[in-house]
Amino acid sequence: MDRSALYSFIRVHRYGVVASVGENGKPESELVGIATTLELEIVFDTVKTSRKYGNLIARPRWPRYSDYGQKPPLIEEVRLV
Repeated sequence: MDRSALYSFIRVHRYGVVASVGENGKPESELVGIATTLELEIVFDTVKTSRKYGNLIARPRWPRYSDYGQKPPLIEEVRLV
């Protein structure tokens, strides 16, 4: 899948699953609304009091997978801003 196709794929599918690792070492996941920039930065929002935020601050590596018949690439690292 080239960059243009990946951008189009993410723009059409407005939801994704963010997976993280909890304090106990077990995986956690949550459906979130997503957006993307032209540079293919995937953006979603959360509040600082959520488990997801704490998990991503403590352990910033996470996989992303959407079950739309295609497998987008694995995201290696998340940058919180």
